[in-house]
Amino acid sequence: MIEVDSGENPMYSWISVRDSGIGMDKTEYAALFKRFENSTNENGFGIGMPLALSILKGQGGDIDVDFGGMGEGTTFILKFFK
Repeated sequence: MIEVDSGENPMYSWISVRDSGIGMDKTEYAALFKRFENSTNENGFGIGMPLALSILKGQGGDIDVDFGGMGEGTTFILKFFK
């Protein structure tokens, strides 16, 4: 299951995407935004998160990750600063 939400506060607008998968461990965070890190196929896998972060930073935004704990899914929060 994928849950998408959005909102706004005085500092930024945001979009969050949460999955209900097995989740991620915080030790995986360093590799999350590196191209082809932990990838088994160099023909297109492993560039999604680095590309998304690059695009958001180019627009003055950022991505936060809430790991939630193993077995609880992961939430990605795309922030668009005002």
